[in-house]
Amino acid sequence: MFIYIFSILEYINYFFIRILYKNPRHFFANLKTGKFPKSQIVKEIERSKRMKNI
Repeated sequence: MFIYIFSILEYINYFFIRILYKNPRHFFANLKTGKFPKSQIVKEIERSKRMKNI
């Protein structure tokens, strides 16, 4: 069960928003504001789409 939950969290962390941090304080700070930064792969996909449009 732990592996299943961990894999779901990693999937979200990798493809959508960054929810896992080395320091748990960053997670709770973002949880309070409700704003999580985009994951690195999402940023690169968006950048490549913009480059295709140019």
